Amino acid sequence: MKSMSCYKHNLFADANIMLVFVAIFSYCFQFPFRMLSSLIVPSTLGLLIINFKSVVYKFNFQIFGFYSLFCIYIGICMLNAGFHGTDFVRILRFFTILVSIPLFFNIQFSERIKITIYNFFIFFSVIKSLVIIGIEIWCITTDGWEIMRRWCFEHNLGDVYPSSYFIYKIQIIGNPLILFAFIMHFTKTNKFDFVTLILLSGVVFVGNFAFLLGLFGFFTYRIYRILISQKNRRGYFTPIVFFFFALFFMLFLLFTLKQTREKSDYSNVVRIQQIRALIDCNFFLGEGLGNYIKVNAGLRQYDGDIYFELQTFYIFNQIGIIGLILFYLLTIYQCYWIENVKFEKVALYLIYLLYSFWNPYCFDSTQMLVILFLGNFDLGGINHEHNLSCNSILSK
Repeated sequence: MKSMSCYKHNLFADANIMLVFVAIFSYCFQFPFRMLSSLIVPSTLGLLIINFKSVVYKFNFQIFGFYSLFCIYIGICMLNAGFHGTDFVRILRFFTILVSIPLFFNIQFSERIKITIYNFFIFFSVIKSLVIIGIEIWCITTDGWEIMRRWCFEHNLGDVYPSSYFIYKIQIIGNPLILFAFIMHFTKTNKFDFVTLILLSGVVFVGNFAFLLGLFGFFTYRIYRILISQKNRRGYFTPIVFFFFALFFMLFLLFTLKQTREKSDYSNVVRIQQIRALIDCNFFLGEGLGNYIKVNAGLRQYDGDIYFELQTFYIFNQIGIIGLILFYLLTIYQCYWIENVKFEKVALYLIYLLYSFWNPYCFDSTQMLVILFLGNFDLGGINHEHNLSCNSILSK
């Protein structure tokens, strides 16, 4: 009887590992294997389904009450969408997304599974970064970026184009998790090792301004922690650290101003027009789940789109400011109660929200996976004797 129970436990653990493996692998390697994208949502939601019993049991009274209030509100948004005649499939899609995301905070794995999925995540993110670096080197050495760009457009794989910094922006699909992989690995190791540098290079060569904003937010937080630590230990701020923080801030400010000027001709105009189209709704309650946007916004026309550069504003269009505030308060509160390192977990989650706000990297499987990793990520480091680091994986 005991062996049968052990067998079921191992089978359950293997199923979790397999689903996480499929989700991460499919996410990272949508480029060049576009068909893998169809596996991301089923594998991610599969994790929620097989862990649903433990997810329910892990609710405490306060969070369950908060989550119930949020679900009731989303139910009202469903009815609102129905009254507007919104297609049921669109309603169901966004209902599933919004009520599922908070539940991923309650998926807590055993130590063995945590170690395995951490190494999967970092290893695949390193491979993804090496692909980005390889494309960058190929574009620089051959000046064949137009060929790569055309191929990406033909196969719906993203975009590759030059910037004014003598590098190319490698904005292919499957990039969004690289930055969070860098944040996780650097937080765990607290040093610039080979893996950290590869991940950081991948983030830089993506060239996404939101990524660089996320890096700035992360390093600002790290410097803040150093300053607080030095103050508590010695009673004063370290001048050298403060100098580097000021230098880093000035360089980032100059870069931001230059990027803003470069993008003002098209990208910023598109975003402003998009915001105007998406905030044309009931400010407090929104227009209901899956609201159909059909508008000529000037440079672009929107006709039933479900993904926008500013995805958060589309969610606002559906559930209003009340729903958006409820969602953020609920998820931040859940993040706070994950474990005893509450402030650090909330800080990393806020950094993710900072850089995903300006891109469609939120309110989908990306946010589900980020929450899954965050909830199972040991900030104090995984037990050393059991840890198979990415360095050891790469050396084999």
